[in-house]
Amino acid sequence: MYRRRGPDGSPAQTVEDLATGSVELTRALWEFYRAEHGWDPPADLPVGRVNTLFLSDAAHAFGAVVLRNGAAPGERGRISAFAVSYRPVELDAAPGAAPRGPAEAAANVLLGWAPGDPAAGRALEQLLALLVHDRPVQLQVDGTTSPLAVVVENLLAAGAAAVVEESVVLAEPAAEPVR
Repeated sequence: MYRRRGPDGSPAQTVEDLATGSVELTRALWEFYRAEHGWDPPADLPVGRVNTLFLSDAAHAFGAVVLRNGAAPGERGRISAFAVSYRPVELDAAPGAAPRGPAEAAANVLLGWAPGDPAAGRALEQLLALLVHDRPVQLQVDGTTSPLAVVVENLLAAGAAAVVEESVVLAEPAAEPVR
């Protein structure tokens, strides 16, 4: 756990490892997911199902770290941003295969934030900086992921990141609303 203090000595930020089974992390992820998929709202799901889909061993999640902002003495603060690491799919294809070394492969990471948090971009920058300290990461970014897209655009402009793959999604709107 890492804590940064404010000018008055109170905790301003905390970074901590959090179990992927955490109800708090599951709720934060689901709030983020629903907000980012407002264009196609997902069904209401119970916390346990959300955890199974996104944060379980079956989903290949193996680690999570959260950045918390602001806290009164004795409190943990709210999750402002989070990162979930996923085991590479190619490890499933080779039973008993050992993970590749840090310099060999990028980690698959889901970065999320508290929807509506004006400090989300800064929190994502800080969390991403911690993640890339040990190994490269690969992120999927689109127009709906505004705070993350801004962070990635800044990294690209500075030459600190590279586009690995680009996709274009084409869709034709329905002539009439589907009922």
